[in-house]
Amino acid sequence: MAIRSEESVALRTDFSLLIGGELVQSGQHLDVINPALGTVFARCPAAQAPELDRAVDAARRAFPAWRARSFADRAALVKRLSQKLRERQAVALQRQLASKREGVERDLAQR
Repeated sequence: MAIRSEESVALRTDFSLLIGGELVQSGQHLDVINPALGTVFARCPAAQAPELDRAVDAARRAFPAWRARSFADRAALVKRLSQKLRERQAVALQRQLASKREGVERDLAQR
C-alpha cells in the first residue's frame, strides 16, 4: 500500500477520461503512485462499466473512418499527436522546474 504524500504539494485530481472526443468524469478513482518514493501524488478516474461501454461504442463508430485512411495518413496523425504530447510535457516540466526553483530561492531568502 502506498503512503499518501505529506508534502505541501497538492494531490492532483484534475484528470478525466477521453471518450468519443469528450472529457468524462468517473465516480471511481485510482491512486497514482510515485514508484521512486512509494507515495501517492495524484488520483485519476477509473472507468466503470458504463464508461467502458461508451468508450467501446465510440471506438466502433470511429473505426470505419480511421480504417479508410491510408497508412501514411494514419502514421502522420500519430506522429503529430506524439509531437503535441512531447511539447505539452516539456511545458509542464518547465513549470515544475520554475516552481521548484522559486521554492528553493524562497527558502534561501528566509535563512
